[in-house]
Formats: sequence, C-alpha cells, structure tokens
Amino acid sequence: MNRQLAIALTCLVLTAPCRGAQQRSGANTLSNSKIVQGVSRLLRWASYWETWLPENYIEGSKVEIAVVESPKEVAAFLGEIGISARFDLGGNVVGFTGFRPTTNSLAMEKYIKGQSGTNPRPEQTGISQNPAAKEQKAPQKDGAVLTGEVPFTLPRLEPPEAILQRLKSRELTRLKVAVPEALADRYSAEGCGKGQVVIPYFSEDDPWVDVYVDLGGCGKGIIYFTHREKKGPWKFSRFWPNKPPDDFSSVIEKIQANAAATIQLPISSK
Repeated sequence: MNRQLAIALTCLVLTAPCRGAQQRSGANTLSNSKIVQGVSRLLRWASYWETWLPENYIEGSKVEIAVVESPKEVAAFLGEIGISARFDLGGNVVGFTGFRPTTNSLAMEKYIKGQSGTNPRPEQTGISQNPAAKEQKAPQKDGAVLTGEVPFTLPRLEPPEAILQRLKSRELTRLKVAVPEALADRYSAEGCGKGQVVIPYFSEDDPWVDVYVDLGGCGKGIIYFTHREKKGPWKFSRFWPNKPPDDFSSVIEKIQANAAATIQLPISSK
C-alpha cells in the first residue's frame, strides 16, 4: 500500500475532514515548533530513564511527525520508530506510548479507535521497563482531525537537560511535600528503622519522576510521581521493591548519581 493511499484510508475513521499527507501549517492550536521540541525532549528522556531505544533509531534521519488534534489534546506520531506523544492544548505532556514500528496512518487509526499503544509505565497496573509489556487503553477520540505532518530530524539521544545541567526543578519543593503521604502506608520509624528518599534532577515537563526509596528494614525500591497540570497535585504510585520479577538497579544508580534532594527517614517534624 502506498503512502498516500494509507493516509487516505486513515481519514475514513476520522470524525472530521482530513487534509491528507500535506505539511502542517504553523497556525494551529499547538505550534509545530512546540511539537518538535516536545517530541525531542521526550525521546531524550525515554532513552535515559527507560533505557529504551527503538531498534531502528538512526540519529539524523529525516522523518515525519503526523499530528492529530482533538478538542482536549494534540497527539503526535512517529510510526517509523514506534512512538507517540500526547500534549494538552498548553503544550504539557499528558502521555507517551510505544508500539511496534508501523506507518503513521496505522498508528493514528489505533489512536482514533482508542487503542493508544503500550505505555512503559502504566499508572494503574504497575511499572514495567519493557515498553511492549502492558496494553494501554484510551477512550475513543471524538472530533479528531489530522492536521498534517511536521518534518522532524531524529535527535542525538543525550541525557535530559535537567540531568546534564543538574538543574533543580521549580517543582522540587512541591514534590518533596508529597513524599510523606506516599510513604504513609509503607513506612514507620518503629517498624522499619532509618532510611532515605532520593529525588533526582527532573523537569516539570517529564512524564513522571522516579524516586529512590530506602525504607530501611522494610525494603528498597522506587515510587514514581506524576502531575498532569502545571501546579497540579503530585500523585504517586505504590512502592515497587527492587527485587524479582522487577529490576530497577540501573534506574536507582542514575537517581543516586543525580540526586537533587535527599530526605532522611524518619522525617523530622521540625
């Protein structure tokens, strides 16, 4: 199937007129430059924290980002390397998924039908470092419109800027405030003894933040924190111990080597 025909078939499942494979104009809800910057940032972040590199990723390759807009979000697809990103209308990341490399048209079709791919870190079913491990379901997208394609050059996958520059996020204090609640059901000074929590350098644009938790005699592992909106509340996963079947050793090493804050347990009431 040729590229133009594949795009045309995808248009049949969209709920509004489709413009085909034409280049996306700059006059849209989210600008092309913001989409390019957001996708580049996510690729660097995923390759560092999730140790995830698509098998056919070639730095400097010229590809196309297909963009679909719906009333509440903008979705960007890189079918050739098997990744999609979702942004709210302000350009904040609300999710990203991985899938087997395919065409942009097939990736968009699954998105429209509510099959958004696989998430390296499903929020409800637990953590997996395998991007293909869990199926991520999403509601069917009403009012979705293909707004065209954006030229994109696959970037060099350096560590995220926050790691390279050792930048403390403006959200660090608010994340630290969420730590006691995250530990409430798992840690007690009497039962677990001394421990610590280590928060790495991160950006408020990161999909989530992995935090190392040493609960003394109650185990070692990670809790990841997310927030969907600027200044929105920080939410957290359950505690995931670093033991089979999960192995977070490489993530924990990176957190410890890039510590932005360390909280000693038990937390002082002063």
